[in-house]
Amino acid sequence: EIGSFARLMLSIPRRFDTVLSKFERGEINVRSSDLSRQLAKSERSQRQLPWAFLCGSLFLSGAIFYSSGAQILTVITLAVAGTILVGLLINAIIPHH
Repeated sequence: EIGSFARLMLSIPRRFDTVLSKFERGEINVRSSDLSRQLAKSERSQRQLPWAFLCGSLFLSGAIFYSSGAQILTVITLAVAGTILVGLLINAIIPHH
């Protein structure tokens, strides 16, 4: 194993030089379509995160209102939280291009 490790270490400068030469000749291409798709997906997730926190907070508030006997506030907060949750689920299910 030491011999194969030594061969690998000796081949690294040659391989680096090969890659650098290809880069200088313009033979190395970077595919950005997959990167663009992943970036768009990440941005969509970041836009949904505050809504998810708001939804969770409203559900917790509704549970607190329910335990304190405030039925009207319970219904209002749970209805708003449910509406936000449905919106988040629809955005997660529908494919975006």
